[in-house]
Amino acid sequence: MDVVDLESCVRVIKSKSPDCVIHCAAFTQVDKAEMEPEQAMRVNRDGSANVARAAVLAGSDIVHVSTDYVFDGRATSPYGTDEPVSPLGVYATSKVAAETAVIEETLGLVSLLIVRT
Repeated sequence: MDVVDLESCVRVIKSKSPDCVIHCAAFTQVDKAEMEPEQAMRVNRDGSANVARAAVLAGSDIVHVSTDYVFDGRATSPYGTDEPVSPLGVYATSKVAAETAVIEETLGLVSLLIVRT
């Protein structure tokens, strides 16, 4: 499935009709994201929105795998679930945008769990 292609996402997810979609596809090359910001956003933000939209259409809950890079790393204790994000760099910014897109696509429609690794 090509996450940047909404039709591909809808076709695959609706055909399987899973109870839950675990979305872990991402542009994960942190250094390369700085050189290819449009591609990082396309895959991370837009691809995540597509997967979320397709999951909603299939009635599937979502587990969205994100990253601790959404934080700046300056905390002296573990981050809480309600801590404000403070991304540094393109990769981190694209992952914050991905989280935001998934929340917007699913709000009140299916269950969503965001896991930051």
